[in-house]
Amino acid sequence: ADLYTLKNRQDDLASITISGVRFGEKRATKVIEAIEGARSLTIEELVGSLGIDALGKRRVELIRQAVPGEMDT
Repeated sequence: ADLYTLKNRQDDLASITISGVRFGEKRATKVIEAIEGARSLTIEELVGSLGIDALGKRRVELIRQAVPGEMDT
C-alpha cells in the first residue's frame, strides 16, 4: 500500500542512495509513472497475474466472453 503514496514523496525517493549511487529525479519519476500505470488493471490482467496454474490472461478473457456480464463486478 505504501507504493501508492510515493507520489507525495517523490523528492524523498529521488534522494535515496543505493550502493553509492543516488536514485535521482529521472528514476524516481519513472518508478512513480510505472506505479500509477499499474493502478488500473483489466480483469484479465488481475486474475491472470495471480499465478494460478493454467489461468493466464487469455484463458480469463475466454471465460469472461463465455459468461458475458458475470465478471464485470
